[in-house]
Amino acid sequence: MSASCAIRGSFFDFVDDPWKHPGHEDRAARFVGDGLLLVRDGIIEDFGNFADLARRHADVPVTHLEDRLILPGFIDGHIHFPQLRILGVFGIQMLEWLQTWIFPEELRYQWLRLYPIALGLGGLGGAWRTAVRLGGPVWPTATSTQ
Repeated sequence: MSASCAIRGSFFDFVDDPWKHPGHEDRAARFVGDGLLLVRDGIIEDFGNFADLARRHADVPVTHLEDRLILPGFIDGHIHFPQLRILGVFGIQMLEWLQTWIFPEELRYQWLRLYPIALGLGGLGGAWRTAVRLGGPVWPTATSTQ
């Protein structure tokens, strides 16, 4: 068997829907500290512990990504803080969804325009600035009171 790509490293993914396990959401998650992921033609073909798979795929060149956490299968793992309270609200067209749910909820956070003063976060380190975006929505009309 040949594969397009084999990646070795630490992996985190979901094996089930966390919403199916109230109070035990960890049952839906999986962490593999030393794993191997094989991809053929853009599709994950095999995955598991490196020790278990290495012999089976000895002919495949392996890229070892150390000191990283690999999230296979994640398409969009980001969240907008002002939208936390309305997570899972969907089922309508985008513009209607924005006008009905998102913009009114984001309006509640217009005070975040003053976030460095209000939250005392003026001294966030450079690493946090790339991981956390504090502030109101990007579109002024989302928090406009006119």
